[in-house]
Amino acid sequence: TGHRILGVPDRGVNRVDAHWAVREIIDDIVKFRPQVVLTFHHLGVSSHPDHIAVAQFLDSAFTASTGGPVAYFEWGIPEDRAPLYLRPNLIPIPDAEIAAKVPVSDAAMERKLDAIRAHETQYEFFLGLQQKFDYREMATPEHFGLRRSRVPRLGRIVADLWEGLDA
Repeated sequence: TGHRILGVPDRGVNRVDAHWAVREIIDDIVKFRPQVVLTFHHLGVSSHPDHIAVAQFLDSAFTASTGGPVAYFEWGIPEDRAPLYLRPNLIPIPDAEIAAKVPVSDAAMERKLDAIRAHETQYEFFLGLQQKFDYREMATPEHFGLRRSRVPRLGRIVADLWEGLDA
């Protein structure tokens, strides 16, 4: 229902003080008390230094936050879809790591596309993708690996990141 911008420039996240970033994330974990957290795959999806840094910050915050989230997922592009992106630096999420395939409803897809359009530094890239394939079709379901969990998981690929968690 909201967000907080930390004022770190795009292509500069990997240069911020890691202790500061982890403290900021822990502060939000304490404030919002999420059951589930998620970010980019730890290899950065496209080897992007900012994506890798964010994943490292969240991993540290998850580990340090006692009583915090019970599950930490990493978003990625699956191996079978990676070739369509025509990006040599793309690192797909390995099939063996996929723990969740979450369908994206039409309404959620519209919100997602609105968010992409509002993200000035990513919009040109998105337009390029639209020329290669139908993004709406390619972006559902979304694929996630389970990086860490404080509770036993179901042992199968789930369709909901909260599946198997107590309410």
